[in-house]
Order: sequence, then C-alpha cells, then structure tokens
Amino acid sequence: MWLLLALLVLAAARPWARAESHWCYQTQVEPSNFTCLGPDKWGSSCQKDNQSPINIATAKAQVDPKLGDFHFSGYDTKQKWAIQNNGHSVMVLLEDKATISGGGLAARYRAKQLHLHWSNVLDMGSEHSFDGERFAMEMHIVHEKESGTSKNKNQDHKDDIAVLAFMVEVRTPSLPRVPGAASQDPETWDPSQAGGGREAPPPSFPRVSQCLIHPRWGAQDLSGPNQENELVAATGSLQASLKSPSLSFQAGCKKNNNFQPLVEALTYIPRPNMNTMMNQSFSISDLLPKKESLKHYFRYLGSLTTPDCDEKVVWTVFQEPIQLHENQILTFSEKLYYDKEQKVSMTDNIRPLQPRGQRQVFKSQAPGQLLPLPLPTLLAPVLTCLVAVFLP
Repeated sequence: MWLLLALLVLAAARPWARAESHWCYQTQVEPSNFTCLGPDKWGSSCQKDNQSPINIATAKAQVDPKLGDFHFSGYDTKQKWAIQNNGHSVMVLLEDKATISGGGLAARYRAKQLHLHWSNVLDMGSEHSFDGERFAMEMHIVHEKESGTSKNKNQDHKDDIAVLAFMVEVRTPSLPRVPGAASQDPETWDPSQAGGGREAPPPSFPRVSQCLIHPRWGAQDLSGPNQENELVAATGSLQASLKSPSLSFQAGCKKNNNFQPLVEALTYIPRPNMNTMMNQSFSISDLLPKKESLKHYFRYLGSLTTPDCDEKVVWTVFQEPIQLHENQILTFSEKLYYDKEQKVSMTDNIRPLQPRGQRQVFKSQAPGQLLPLPLPTLLAPVLTCLVAVFLP
C-alpha cells in the first residue's frame, strides 16, 4: 500500500518536477532568514507577460458562444484518495481516473491532482479575484492534455494543462461584505435613522450561504414567544443578526460533510513530504458546487501559479463558490506546516495577482446572470415581509 502511495506521489508531481526547489511564498521569507525566494524573486518563466493569477473584471469579460457545458467522466467515482503535504500546499492525487472535455476545450484532459490555496484571513485566501474581491480559499483541479485528442492544429503548448479553479467561501455570518453593499454594523443600526418604523429597509449584512436563519421575537433576551421559522438563505448577503427591541435573527451553519474526509486527513500530514490515505471515500464531484452552476465560468490563457510558472495553462474559473464552514477552512492553517520543525504554519500560500496585459477574459453564455446581483436588493421585500409578520 505504501509503495503504491509513493508511486502516486511521484506521478502527480511529474509536471512540476523542474520547479525551483528554493522558492517560497512571501509569508515564509522572513522566518527562513531570507534563504528562500519570495514571489517577487521567482525566476524561470515567472517574469513573463501571460502569468496567473489575475483579477477578473466581470463586466469586461467577453461572452464566447463556444464555452458550453463540460463533460465530466470519472468525476463521480468514489474512493479513498491519497493526500500529501508537498511543502507548498495539500495535494490530493487523482490517479488519472477522471477526464474532462467540452467547455470550449480543444482536447480531452486527464485529472492529475487537486490542491488548495488559503489564508487564515478569511477574505484573503484565493489567488484569483472577481472585481477585486477575494475569497477564503481557492481549489485547483489540475489536468493534462491527452495525447492525440487535440482539435487545435497549432502546436503552441499554450493549453497543455487545464486547471478548473473554484473559489471557496465561508458558511458563517463572519464573511466579507458584498461589493457595493452598505457597510453598517447590525449591532449599532438604528431603524429610526433609516426612515423610522417597520418600513425602514434593513442594512446589508455579511454574505451567508446555506445557513438556517431563526427569527425569534421578544426583547433582547429572547423572552417572548418561542415559536420559530426557518429560512434557508441562498448564496448572497442576508440579514443574519438583526438586533432590534422586538426581533432577532440568529444564524447557524453546518460543516460541508463532503469535504470533511479531506479536512480530517490534514492531522496526519503536518510536515512536508508526509502522505496518507483518507479514511472515507468520496468523489471529485462531491467537492464541487451543484452541477447546474458549472455552466457559469470564465476562461483565459495563463500560467502555473508556482515556479516554473510555465505559460501553458487554459484556466477555467467558476463563478459559483464552494461552501465550507469557517472551522474547516482554518484547519488548513492550524494543522499544516511549511517546515519539518513545524515552526512556520502553512498559510497565505498565494501568489500575488499578475497583470492581465493584452489578454482577453471570456465568459460562458449560460442562461441568466453570470454573477448575481447583491442580495440586499433581491431580499429586501422578503425581509420587509418577515419584519411585518413577526413584529406585533
């Protein structure tokens, strides 16, 4: 079993075997006494013009009718995967068992590995950003082009690797606020200053995803009637904790159980080059957002985000984030280390944004909006009705 695990690790690492061994992320530079090279000193192709990650200006992305649905094969296969701390991230070895095609790709690609980037600051953990907004984490599923499947006659190698990138956001009320939404603390909001009475529109609150909202009425001590209703909040901004003399909203969020086998495995691989097998089976699809949301994505040509930073990647950055509990995300920073002595926590393993330059970013032509409107606008009528119903 362990021999097989070692062979899988070597096979997954093959496309990046030439990478400089002494490179590191900025958070490692000072603890290493400046013996490793931070992102501004990465060599090889890292100083070229078509690098990744980038900020995606969503309004400037051009619709490409060729960016249709993906075809996923083997993504539903459940098994206990091998996982490794490679000194820069945590990597799940996918054993070439899954492929992707369609989605505007010119070939079929075979899955090699998936890994993640994160921070212990929950709105600073993604490598890509949407309109300047970053997320708690970013997951990359890395695929290599299958020989003989390309429809592209130009052998320029710009699409030798296909990476599917997924943002990860927090399932708790402590999320970053929606861009453009009012930034007002629910603890200090005064309805009378917003126009008075029940008709005053509620303020915007942090993004809450798939959380149960429990309206209770009574005073601040919740001593009134104890009836409850449950409102399941869709992805977006929702009033999570309205503290008024008559009404209180309480939010409770659950862990993402599909991700839990991966999170639990981190305990067994704290140091670089440690490997283990996960205790529970799951499929790649189990980690992803709902299938219908995979129609919404951005596309551009770029590079690997680690040295040698080869410019041979066709990037697909999906609009719909994965939802994880805050504790699940913070476990990555708490359990993993960059060094064998376990002195430098593995966090902020993020390359800074790179200039987009002359590259065009495209987006899929899926029904509906690619990015949702801020939900304060959409949910204001619902919240107004709730307040009217629950207040005496």
